[in-house]
Amino acid sequence: MRLEEDLLLGLLELNHELPVGAFSLVGSDVFFSQSVFGKSLDRNDLLGTIAAVATISDDYDDRIVAKYGGQTALDRIRDTGGRHRRRSAGS
Repeated sequence: MRLEEDLLLGLLELNHELPVGAFSLVGSDVFFSQSVFGKSLDRNDLLGTIAAVATISDDYDDRIVAKYGGQTALDRIRDTGGRHRRRSAGS
């Protein structure tokens, strides 16, 4: 499927541009994550990481949906009433 190839390439390009974290595709869901090291992690570092992930996710979700289709996580929650609904990779 060409769209999936375009999406994967687009996510790789975003990963190259971002200062922290990475986008990934699991099935038909796009995720953004950031690794942290727990042994030396203090409260401020943890809060900063959470804020960075939330900010980047919020900044890019609408852009990704506009370019490649799909729904944001918030839209999916609104549509399903919060019920967990996963689609298989082939659908």
